[in-house]
Amino acid sequence: SLTGTISSELALLTNLAGYFYLGSNSLTGTIPSELALLTKLAEYFNLDYNLLTGTIPSELALLTKLTGYFALLANNLTGVIPSELGMLTGITSLYLQSNQLCGDMPPEVMALGDGVVKIDDNAIGTPCCETIPDKYTCEPTPVPTTPPSPGPSVLPTVSPRPTAIPSPAPTLTFAPTKTLTPTISQ
Repeated sequence: SLTGTISSELALLTNLAGYFYLGSNSLTGTIPSELALLTKLAEYFNLDYNLLTGTIPSELALLTKLTGYFALLANNLTGVIPSELGMLTGITSLYLQSNQLCGDMPPEVMALGDGVVKIDDNAIGTPCCETIPDKYTCEPTPVPTTPPSPGPSVLPTVSPRPTAIPSPAPTLTFAPTKTLTPTISQ
């Protein structure tokens, strides 16, 4: 069983074309975003059943040649699921179960399909500030301090009333046409 952290220098294995498997170990720390440089991986990316913490790097969405699975299940990952993972359109499964992921499920990820995305045993749908208060702050909804100013379309403009009727008073006549068009004569 491997222990310690995942070295970002593993990203130098840019010719690695099959799969990346470090699952079922006791690896700690965060997932290096540099692993996104393993763009030739064509089968699967697996870091499941470790003790990894932190967020899922959105850069991992660059592993677009994957046709197998992408597995980060059974770690201690926190934060939101990056919407960029929706770019992994060739994978058969996205295993993210048994972490501490929170927030809304990105529609881009859900577009991968119900049978593909596995997210059980997380806090999806719960604001991250409620599940991880030491890392996320729930901001209260701001209350406006001044009322919004009405725009010109909200309130009609009122013209001042004339103080006297002009003399001579205008008369309204209609010209004999097919459509009635009012004309004003003085």
